Amino acid sequence: MLRSLLAIALALALAVPAVAGLGDYAPSRNRAGNKLYDESKFDEALAQYRAAQVIAPELMELFFNAGDALYKKGDLENAVREFGKAAASPDTALSADASYNAGNALLQMGQAEQSIRAYTDALKRNPDHADAKHNLELALRLLQQQQEQQQQQQNQ
Repeated sequence: MLRSLLAIALALALAVPAVAGLGDYAPSRNRAGNKLYDESKFDEALAQYRAAQVIAPELMELFFNAGDALYKKGDLENAVREFGKAAASPDTALSADASYNAGNALLQMGQAEQSIRAYTDALKRNPDHADAKHNLELALRLLQQQQEQQQQQQNQ
């Protein structure tokens, strides 16, 4: 009995440092991902962000960073999904930037109406977001052009 208690105590003593180290695991993976991102190694960066998300899915910055990597890789649909998750962050600066980036991906995909919603959402979170204001104007012009083209096609 004493021997099994000692074995359990020893196992717990060895396990606590390993579990305690997980607290830094996600931030260190995020930093590694950021370094790889800065080196334009987007696949490797994404792998680091994904590994960190498994441990700390509550860190909205990881979704934002994954969205950025996906955007750079040209995977716009998945980038929009990741930015959408990051937009739920209670950090208004992060959520505004996530909505703005989603708007950029949507606009690049030719989805003017959806990009307008994303830019508007960014401006609700941060009314001073100059880039969102600028891109909202571009998206509104693009939507108007699309509607005019549709009208011309219907008239022909």
